[in-house]
Formats: sequence, C-alpha cells, structure tokens
Amino acid sequence: MKFCGQCGKVMADNMLYCQSCGTKFVDLEEVSKSDFEQQSKRLYDEPATCSNNCPPLHHKKKMRRGMLVGMIICLVFMVIYALVGIAEVVCLSFAFLFGILAIMFLLLGISPKKTKYMFGKHRGMRKGLFVLISILCAFTVFGISLGISIPMSEAARTEEKQNINNNNNDNNNEVVDNEKAGETIADVRNWYEKQTPNVSRSLMDYAKSVNGLTSVNVNSSRFCFGEDSGWYDCHYTISFTCVINGVTHNGEARGFLKYQDDSVEWFHFEIFSNDSLESVVEVYDDSYDEIIEDYYKYLEKTYG
Repeated sequence: MKFCGQCGKVMADNMLYCQSCGTKFVDLEEVSKSDFEQQSKRLYDEPATCSNNCPPLHHKKKMRRGMLVGMIICLVFMVIYALVGIAEVVCLSFAFLFGILAIMFLLLGISPKKTKYMFGKHRGMRKGLFVLISILCAFTVFGISLGISIPMSEAARTEEKQNINNNNNDNNNEVVDNEKAGETIADVRNWYEKQTPNVSRSLMDYAKSVNGLTSVNVNSSRFCFGEDSGWYDCHYTISFTCVINGVTHNGEARGFLKYQDDSVEWFHFEIFSNDSLESVVEVYDDSYDEIIEDYYKYLEKTYG
C-alpha cells in the first residue's frame, strides 16, 4: 500500500498516478544520492533567487589563488620599499601604497567568487565599489605621505650637504692656517713683488678709458712696502708715458691689491700736461690711505 504525495489518498501498489488528483507517484527511495547533491549544489550556487530574508550562506574562508598571488606581490614590494625607506624616506610612501593594496587582495580573496557582495553576503558593499574605495584610499595615503616625506628628504639632503661643506671649509681653513703658519711677512712681500708685471698690464686696460688715448708705455713699476711714510705706503707705483690726441704725456698711477687677490684698485691716476700746471687727467681717492694702512697692519699681524 502506498499514498499519494500530493493529496494523501491511498493508492494501489501497481498505480503510477493518483486516481484522485492525477499526480505521478514518486518513490523517495529511488532518488539517487548524486541527484540530491546536484540539487543541493544548484540551490547553494544560486543565492540570488532567495529573498532578502534568507540567512547568509556559510562559505569556507578559503583564499582564492588569483587574489593570493596579487597579495603576495604587493607584500613583496611593500617590504622592499620599507627597507629602502630606512635610508630614503620617500620610499615609505610606496610601502604604504602596496600595503593597502595587499589588504584589498586579502579581503577579495576570502570573499566567494560568484557573489556580488563582499564576504558572500546577499547585500552590503559590492566588490566593485570596494575595489574603487581601496584604490582611492591607497593613493590618498600615498599622496599625503609623499607630501610629508619629500620635504623631510630634502631637509636631510640639505643638512648632509651643509655638513659636507662645513667639513670641507674646516679642512680648507686648516690648510690655510698651516700655510700661514709657515709664511712670514717677507714671503708676503715677495708675493707682491712677483705680481708687479701683472699689475702693470692691468694699468694699460685701466688707462684706455681716457678719451683720446691711443697708447700706453710703462717706464717703471715697483711695489712700495711701507718704506717711507708708514703702512699706507704699501702700494704699487707705476710711471708711464701715453699718447693723447697725438701728443705724448707722462703719467703716474698707484694701485692697491689685497694679498692672494688679482683685482687692482687704482686710487691715484694722473697724466701730466706738457705746457701748463694743470694735469690732463687727475683721479685721486685719499680714502684708500686708511684702507691700505689697516689692511697691511693686518698682514703684519698675521704673518709677521
């Protein structure tokens, strides 16, 4: 004896259809285990057919291979940039960027592939939106950290260059001090006397500023080293002849030169007239008397 699965009426053993409702009789014992599993799998893989009241499916938290690879790559780059960032602060920004991307791949990897929402839920944050937000956050953090690290890196480079310059200056000062320690005022005077030819040539360029001057010939030049009237007499004295508008005139010039320098300051320049008491050209700056006196006293104190 058997019963109809639809209306419950009694059916004969040889009946295939119910005489009351016409429903085909199905024996549950004849349903194979594979058919049952296939039906269960279909229901499991189609959560969209459930209403919003369906309970969340319980998936195994197994990491998806593609997302695992992406996460590992990001972690490798994060570690590399973090190590380089010990010496170069700017590289830490890239470490932050790849760190956030690694977290994104991790969360995507534990979310089922066939669901549209994160973590296998039927509603909530969609995967596409999650990826967009993650990338925006990653580059925002990257930009902020880069804006902070660049000035820090430049400040560190500036400080390093300053330290190098200070060390070089200290070394140069030490060399200069050593040179000074071995020099005397006689060595200074000897240097000035060796510059006399160069100073004479410098006078020729200076004299060309005179209107009508066509040629200059140096007759004599010497360096006066405080021989007559004290330290302000330490200067170059040069006698010369020149031609102005076809007429030959005599002239005299005095120049001041700092030790180890190559630029002459002419404080006395005079071209004498041949037919009157007035000079053709006369330039004299008496303020150099005090400048020369103070400077050469400094030389005597340093090298004497």
